[in-house]
Amino acid sequence: MVDENEDIFKRSASQPDKFGENVAVIKKEIEEHNNRLKAIADKLNDPVYIAGIMLAVQNERENTNRILKNIYAELERVKNLEERVRKLEEIATNTTMPSEVLEPVLPDVDAQIVDFIREKTRVCAEDVQRRFNYKGKNAASARLNRLYDMGILNKAQVGRKVYYFLRQKS
Repeated sequence: MVDENEDIFKRSASQPDKFGENVAVIKKEIEEHNNRLKAIADKLNDPVYIAGIMLAVQNERENTNRILKNIYAELERVKNLEERVRKLEEIATNTTMPSEVLEPVLPDVDAQIVDFIREKTRVCAEDVQRRFNYKGKNAASARLNRLYDMGILNKAQVGRKVYYFLRQKS
């Protein structure tokens, strides 16, 4: 805009007959700018327009507060997780791990079943039924499943039979 005005003034100085035209062009531009400024000033005096602006500002503030609330909640969750990790690391460094994981204390019958599986490497409910003189497969299957749930045994299904074997220590 400034460069254009400088050009107009230079041209006006070099061409005196166009000076009046150039002044008219500049006056017209100034008048257009003044009209735009008056329109803005009129809007700022309109209470409905001001209320609309205030409503938009209020909505933006509410959205910003909602976003900040979510951010603070997420930061609090991360802080709690970091605290839990720190406590777990502290427990892990303060406790000494035994060289061998102890087997859980088992009832005599379960211990005998585990020994039987060590001898045979894998067994099914029928094998346990015959060895321990159970009347049906249900009791033998229940004992084997309980040992599986305790994490002592693994199981694999072959056809209609389920075979149990000792879990590998890692």
